[in-house]
Amino acid sequence: MLFLLFIAELQLRTFRPANSSYYTARAIGMPQQVASLLDCARVCNNEYSDCFSITFSIKSGACTPLIAYHPKSSPVTPSEDVFYHTGRCNTTGGFQLYMIESVIQCLYISTDVTNFTSARAVCQAKDSRLFQIKSRDKLNLMRQLVESVTRMSTWIGLSDLLREGRYVWEDGEPAEKVSFPIPWNVGQPDNLWNNEDCVEIGYTTKQFVNDINCSMLLKFICEKDILS
Repeated sequence: MLFLLFIAELQLRTFRPANSSYYTARAIGMPQQVASLLDCARVCNNEYSDCFSITFSIKSGACTPLIAYHPKSSPVTPSEDVFYHTGRCNTTGGFQLYMIESVIQCLYISTDVTNFTSARAVCQAKDSRLFQIKSRDKLNLMRQLVESVTRMSTWIGLSDLLREGRYVWEDGEPAEKVSFPIPWNVGQPDNLWNNEDCVEIGYTTKQFVNDINCSMLLKFICEKDILS
């Protein structure tokens, strides 16, 4: 009996309430009636390999397994309580799941502004890295996050701090090795005044990125790997 209670506790421990209301769900299964939040957690854990979150209504017992959430431009109030599967994206430290098209990311989005070095240090302290836009889908997700969440220019995980003109992603991969080209704005990078080594995606020009002085104060986004 104690073993069964321990297993039940583990099932529930992997889920935590969502702490943001700027997202909308994408269901991967039909709603079903279950007796408890524990049963809903079991549905997610045992029946769907790609279940990242759930909604559960205490009033009706309706349980819906979900993939993730993606940003909206205004808050919404879910009709049921929303829980993230922290085994896939540990929400400790403010991380949450975000999704657009085929990309699912475990991200922390800053509420304060800081320089590039401090932003990098915060991400590293959270066992993560500054967000890297190495694909079209990740660029589209970043654009939505800038539009809907940060609402200002935002650091990305790209710089030429080690050698001028040689841009490297935060994971150490040289930019020229990535098949997706860097979406530079017109005339960029220009290393203005020989003092621009870090890269931001602008709020008004969010289609493109720009090299700027690393001491500028911007918001930032940290990413960590999704766990299976």
